Amino acid sequence: MFNAAIALISKDVRRALRQKMRLLSTLSRPLLWLFVIGTGLGSVIQPLNDYPYQTYLIPGLVGMVLLFGGILSALTTALEKDFGTLRFLLIAPFSRGWIIIFRALSAAIIAIIYTLLFVLIILPFYFYPKEVDYSLLVMTIITSALLWGAFGMLLVVFSKTSENFSVIMNFVVFPLYFLSGGLYPLHNLPPIMKQVVQLNPFTYCVDMLQHSMHLDGLAHYTVTMDIAVMLSAAFVFVFIAVILFLRKPYEELI
Repeated sequence: MFNAAIALISKDVRRALRQKMRLLSTLSRPLLWLFVIGTGLGSVIQPLNDYPYQTYLIPGLVGMVLLFGGILSALTTALEKDFGTLRFLLIAPFSRGWIIIFRALSAAIIAIIYTLLFVLIILPFYFYPKEVDYSLLVMTIITSALLWGAFGMLLVVFSKTSENFSVIMNFVVFPLYFLSGGLYPLHNLPPIMKQVVQLNPFTYCVDMLQHSMHLDGLAHYTVTMDIAVMLSAAFVFVFIAVILFLRKPYEELI
């Protein structure tokens, strides 16, 4: 079992690292948001708690890399369903529920690698080294990556084809980002919007990133609560994905 997990995860990670355009698009998307939206809105928005708007955007953009990195890495399974190669995993000598768990872990590892690269690029321009709690930042990246790897696999289970996966992903991902506090503060939202934001797991990812970057006054929850919510959501997502995957007829997976 352990050897199978290592083989599957390492294959997925190597394949992702060989795809240079995928890496480039993952890193360029948040940079585009930072320099286009951040510069444009930063010229009209007053500093938030004495922080320039571009600095305020950084935690949300780091979260964006985690979100897209984890979910897009799960696309591998959807593509294997399309091409019929998933059957080779289904005949492996272990429960097919483990495929979901292994793939969620590989998606998380890929998201971690992408995010660390983005952090190395962007943080030196906006934060002094002493302003960042690196241990908390790494913990946040790992926890969030597990969450979005699990969520990506849940979307895969609901998708019959890779095209379905792309449609569902676009329908889900941007509301998660827009309703998280990554683009604007949450203080003045209407009560019903605040309730929606509180149900959004990405809110806690952004909040914990704000803690790790010492953006005092911007975070709304405690670190303990952020971790608890993200790990609980990750467990629920992967549990539901495993149950649904096990219940799918074999014919639907090949």
